[in-house]
Amino acid sequence: HRTSGVDVDAPRIPLFVDGKTGYCVPGTWGGALVDGLKPEKEDIMSPKYRNSAFFNTNLDLMLRRMGVKTVVLAGTQYPNCVRGTANDAMSYDYETVICTNACSAKTPEVAAANVFDMKNMGIKCISLDEIEKEYK
Repeated sequence: HRTSGVDVDAPRIPLFVDGKTGYCVPGTWGGALVDGLKPEKEDIMSPKYRNSAFFNTNLDLMLRRMGVKTVVLAGTQYPNCVRGTANDAMSYDYETVICTNACSAKTPEVAAANVFDMKNMGIKCISLDEIEKEYK
């Protein structure tokens, strides 16, 4: 489906009607970086159009070219973007790590349920302190 000049997955179409901009659309508030997070000159930016950062992007190709074996994820909405990206990273055979104190959900219960499920799938869910110790 195409809405507002952007390819949109069917469940999100209502988020784009009547002047709404939805999310994951470059150039809108839903596609903007949060305050305090600014890319460095050498950072690679890859637009994300769907819940998973891998879906219809060249992220996997870029990571493989750089020899990346482990993906550490941070973001918002555990059940949507975080989980979608984590599932795809795991499916592409990356060691997949969720930085639990750099992710969020609508409620702590939703966050806990998603962390529980992802751990049971083999996705490592640990704090930034644990990541810094384990991945130097």
